[in-house]
Amino acid sequence: MNHLDRYLFLIALVTTGLLLGCGASEPVEPEAEAEVLLAPLVMSVDFPIEGDGPFDQHRIMDGPTPVLSTLESHFSILQEGKSSHAPHTHRAEEIIFPIQGEVDIYRGPWEDIEEETVRIGPGQFVFHASNHIHGMSAVGPGPSGYWVMQWEGSATGAEDHILPPSTFDYSTPPAIIEEIGVGSEVLAESQTPNSEKVLMQSIAIAPGASLKPAGDSHETVIITLTDGLTIAGEAVDARTVVYRPSDEDFSVENTGDEAAHYISFEYYR
Repeated sequence: MNHLDRYLFLIALVTTGLLLGCGASEPVEPEAEAEVLLAPLVMSVDFPIEGDGPFDQHRIMDGPTPVLSTLESHFSILQEGKSSHAPHTHRAEEIIFPIQGEVDIYRGPWEDIEEETVRIGPGQFVFHASNHIHGMSAVGPGPSGYWVMQWEGSATGAEDHILPPSTFDYSTPPAIIEEIGVGSEVLAESQTPNSEKVLMQSIAIAPGASLKPAGDSHETVIITLTDGLTIAGEAVDARTVVYRPSDEDFSVENTGDEAAHYISFEYYR
């Protein structure tokens, strides 16, 4: 049963039929003495992008989780034509998710993928694989603002089916299935050196519909793209990051008047 089928099975059980960047930071080393796991978090990333210096950063979260040895996230502002640092590598896997403005992403060679530079903006994000050299610069005009998330976990020993350095386009929401009011598109699903499985999805929900992800052994990070969503009982605006630890059930509801859209990242033990 694929991931969307599992959602649909859960939805069918209810009587309503509707349930429910380089902007990267330096590598984050988990602290052996850290005992406090990340708690559920809701934080807007709708920061103004007029920074004081060539590179500014807003911390969102940073710490160990039930699934990962560390999960670090921040919002960065990079002035036109600037880079935060030279091309580099780190063990952590990473996404760069532009919110405002375009950026050029440099990617070194990777297996059968040649060295390249790709330009992305809102509606796209990139994934940097573990220990893959990469860099980034702001294109302009004006500064660029982007969300960054890095994660590390216990080594999985994964050798096959590793998610390669990739660019994802989520600009078109998935088609909503009218009977249930939910649409889902899997952007990536793969084992990685740092996680038994990473699942990235683009999800759309019709007005009045809701979704309740299965509460199994994975944790979830959501970034909302539209207003109108209520997550775990809390109304959130567009450009909000939501973190939910593993084994905690929560609902995602569209309480607005228009179709809602968000991107979900799930990390499995």
